[in-house]
Amino acid sequence: MASERQERLLATLPRWLHERAADLSSEGSAEYAFPASAAQDVFDALIVAGIAILGGDLWKVDSAGFAPCYESWFSESRNSVDVSERWREFLARIPDDDMYYVTFIA
Repeated sequence: MASERQERLLATLPRWLHERAADLSSEGSAEYAFPASAAQDVFDALIVAGIAILGGDLWKVDSAGFAPCYESWFSESRNSVDVSERWREFLARIPDDDMYYVTFIA
C-alpha cells in the first residue's frame, strides 16, 4: 500500500486520473505512478489543488512489473516557476509511451 501522503495526493485527483494510478508497493516503493501520457494532467491537477510538488521519478513497465529508470527530477525551491521549469525539462526527456510511468513527491 502506498504511503499516507501518497494516498492524500491520489485523493486530490479527478476520478479519471485516479483510475490510471499504479500502486508501486509491490516494487518496494510506497508511491503511485501515472502513465507518461497522463503525467502533465496529474501535475496540473496537483498544482491547481495547491499541492507543493517537490519532484518525482521515472519507472518503466517490463515483463516482471515495474522497474526504476533512475531518472528523476526535483526542485530545491517551492517557487512555482522553478518547479514548473524543472518539471518541463524532465517531461521533455520522457518518451510519450505508456510503458513509462511517473511518480510525484509532494
